[in-house]
Amino acid sequence: DPNTANIEEVTKLPDRTNGSGGGTTIPGTPLSEEEKLEIEQCGRACVKRILENKGWSVEDMPQKNPGYDIRATKDGKEKRIEIKTHRKVSTVAELTDRQYREYLECQKSKGLVSWKLWNVGNLAENDKPVSYAHYNIIPQKALKNKQFSVDLRKCEQITSEDL
Repeated sequence: DPNTANIEEVTKLPDRTNGSGGGTTIPGTPLSEEEKLEIEQCGRACVKRILENKGWSVEDMPQKNPGYDIRATKDGKEKRIEIKTHRKVSTVAELTDRQYREYLECQKSKGLVSWKLWNVGNLAENDKPVSYAHYNIIPQKALKNKQFSVDLRKCEQITSEDL
């Protein structure tokens, strides 16, 4: 229950983890869409609880809101928070292109609006406290692009004469 769960902030992530995210699977145990949604909702509720206890006003964004999951406001400041949820502890969070672009746009706002990444784990580990860590900055070295999908219809095609 996210309203009563013991929640601990992680100050150092482990070098290795066995856990995986709400949207991925542990070998042999794929998550159903219902289970993924339950884990995500539980993670959102935990983050909301932490922020509200610190005096932030918290607004849930629609489930498929591009860029962030909740908006928190306090003293004229706005935080746009993307929450990544996991059954166990995870050291990797996958961002969509839209989420990363939202992060970049907020970086340009000179502190008026900030984008935060919250990584919430142990949501299916009944014998362990829910863990969380949050991040302001995503350095280039943290990004691991394996490939880019390019929509060639949106590219300018050249002719053989342009070679």
